Amino acid sequence: MCDSCRTVVGLGCLCCCQYKCSLSKTAAALAFIPPSPSTYTVKSNGNKNRIAYSYKELEEDEHFARASNSSEVFWMARDQNCQVPVVWLRGSRDVAEGESPPLVLLHCHANATDIGVMMGNYLELSHFLGVDVVGFEYTGYGDSQGKMRTSNIFDDVVAAYDFVVSSGVPSSRILVYGQSIGSAPACYLASFKPVGGLVLHSPIASGLQVIDPKPGGCCQPSCFLCCFDVFRNDWRIGKVRCPVLIMHGQRDEVVPFCNATKLRDRCKRSENCQTYFNPNAGHNNFVESDRQGYFREMQSFVSSVRQRSADGSAPAERPLQVSMPQLSSPLPDTSSAEMMEVPAQKANYGPQIGPDDGRYRKLGQDLGQGAIGQSAGTGIVAVGKPES
Repeated sequence: MCDSCRTVVGLGCLCCCQYKCSLSKTAAALAFIPPSPSTYTVKSNGNKNRIAYSYKELEEDEHFARASNSSEVFWMARDQNCQVPVVWLRGSRDVAEGESPPLVLLHCHANATDIGVMMGNYLELSHFLGVDVVGFEYTGYGDSQGKMRTSNIFDDVVAAYDFVVSSGVPSSRILVYGQSIGSAPACYLASFKPVGGLVLHSPIASGLQVIDPKPGGCCQPSCFLCCFDVFRNDWRIGKVRCPVLIMHGQRDEVVPFCNATKLRDRCKRSENCQTYFNPNAGHNNFVESDRQGYFREMQSFVSSVRQRSADGSAPAERPLQVSMPQLSSPLPDTSSAEMMEVPAQKANYGPQIGPDDGRYRKLGQDLGQGAIGQSAGTGIVAVGKPES
């Protein structure tokens, strides 16, 4: 029996034995790795709800404290049994009379984080891009209520979008940003809702293509077990009409670089598809490996979305000159030790937060060796809390 066949048999045994032949439970266990315990709680501070950090390192960090003080948390009721927190961080850019309001970056975080540990990133994006940042929680993560299901991640992003629109933000001023597995709800939303732009940061082409060493090959898991593959960005990207920016590190050890190139090749209907492929970046250091390059690409894309929203037309070509916002501090220089840093990248806060825990890498190795059935007890079972 070849390695691919052993892998398929191993996944089949995992589904039958561990999750009682439930495809949804197996997919949820493979997809979700929520921080445990959560990095935050939502607490009332007078008339406003705020993020309160569960880890001392986050609570005492000045950037995370600033992010919490600059934001407000709202409760988004998807149904009677599910409430999801949405944090809205206001940009530092003052809006002059008669000027259009700032863009809203609707952020879909990665699978092994929650909005608490993302607050430093939200502050950084808001500060350097001059935008509002709205981060929503996934059902089953953080302080949210409800069960963790793969379908809920799509309901969550639609509810968050509707919340932003109902707050008076035109759809043309909403920039959807999806990071890693967050690219799935982001791509889903942009495939059928009007938005100003779509940013895919280290995106997946689909769930199984992340851990399949040879996606698309004969008898490979991503082909033979497509029923497990719930995050089909490679199908949905063809329906996206708004401008798209795809960013990926060519040394990504978690989500192979071929995922990004496949999405680029299938981005047919978008009015403008841009790419930023960093040859030296991995999965967890994409921004840190070249902050100047990252923020230049982001600011160029944000400027084009802002222009489209203002005059209703898209620029014929990508702007040659990057117009940086007027900030209280300069764009960070990678050679400077004084740059604003995201503390989550430089410290350990109790549990491993993010794909650095090695489980994706271990799973990919097991797939390559056809040994997933053997490692299921340690590599997959503990990945998440699937629906009951």
